[in-house]
Amino acid sequence: MLLQALELPIPQYGHIALIVGDDGTPLSKRNGSQSIQELRANGWLAEGIINYLARLGHTYTEDNYLSLTELANQFAVERLGRAPAHFDAQQLRHWQQQAILQVSETQLWNWLGQAVQAQVPHDLSAQFIAAIRANISYPHEALHWAKILFSDDLITSPEAQAILLKTDSDFFTKLR
Repeated sequence: MLLQALELPIPQYGHIALIVGDDGTPLSKRNGSQSIQELRANGWLAEGIINYLARLGHTYTEDNYLSLTELANQFAVERLGRAPAHFDAQQLRHWQQQAILQVSETQLWNWLGQAVQAQVPHDLSAQFIAAIRANISYPHEALHWAKILFSDDLITSPEAQAILLKTDSDFFTKLR
């Protein structure tokens, strides 16, 4: 009535389903919920989070990664679910990986952060991104690869070290 009295357009309202955890209880600070700031600080891309959340309690005709514009254009109030939406960490990770594959090289380079940027020579950044893009989900994973590729230190697990010590030197000569 207030909007009518002010002669403002009246929006169409829709109700988004309650988001629940594995145990069926609503997500909350005490029950597994993370804030957007926490997700961002842990290396989650906004585009991946948005693609996941858009599908939580709403159905889309396409099941592939969609831009913000595509998500908005394909949104329909009548496709909002009525049942509680179950949070699935694996699905969130899937959309994170899809976002990594879709964002621009510049955006991905910035997201990887200063630690990776300090390790990877700038003139090799495009090649580095092309090599690791499909194999990472978080910036710390990219840092791991950067250290392997651009550090003089050989990073090996104790199991790998044991195998290397048992390997005949002739193997390394042939390998070289």
